[in-house]
Amino acid sequence: MFLRTTFIAAAAAIGFASAAAQAATVYTATSHYENGKPEHSLWFGSKPQGASGSKANHFVFENTVRGEDAFGLFTVDGNKATLTGTVRNAALQGFDLVLDLIEVADPGKYKKVGGSNPDTSQWKFYDFTRAQLISKTAGIADFYLEMRGAGLKVQVGVGANDKDANLLGLSTWFTAREAGCKGDNCQSYHGDINIVLEPGGNPGVVPLPASVLLLPAALGMLGAAGGVARRRRQS
Repeated sequence: MFLRTTFIAAAAAIGFASAAAQAATVYTATSHYENGKPEHSLWFGSKPQGASGSKANHFVFENTVRGEDAFGLFTVDGNKATLTGTVRNAALQGFDLVLDLIEVADPGKYKKVGGSNPDTSQWKFYDFTRAQLISKTAGIADFYLEMRGAGLKVQVGVGANDKDANLLGLSTWFTAREAGCKGDNCQSYHGDINIVLEPGGNPGVVPLPASVLLLPAALGMLGAAGGVARRRRQS
């Protein structure tokens, strides 16, 4: 009975770990491309005060600017999602991007790549629950982001990045307002996010499911149980 109970406990440990591993799906988030080059992940509709560079209002995920693989992380967990990453402009001035999202019903209004006809029934839509740009550069303010565009939401799916018709992606449109600012000189800008999504949270690395990582522990439980059973038979 003891051995049977331990087998059940070990199997349950593997099962629960497997369920936990399937709870969240992580995507690599990269800048959309134009003419073979990363164009932008995040765009401000006007030049943020203190920013500089040839495309001061075009921010791409940090490593793109430095000529390496570029990525943020888009994580979906049930009806919630997050988008995080560091974006920088041509002068390497940057922000930490933090979006916490909640899934909503199909709003019936979208932005599509011109001439494309994506299957919007397969898209998912989200509202902001928290949306911030946290400055990493002296002289540039932090910003809070608000959803912009009547009826438009964060749209996610194949063709949902309105720059790349045939790729899995994400688009959203926002108004950025300077954090903690009061009075007539506060910065406020329109902007957008356009990114491509690929499964996997770290390019080139295939993560092991939690069930595999916990398998040695579960097998250890079985081994210990077997030893106890043998000792009981011998006594």
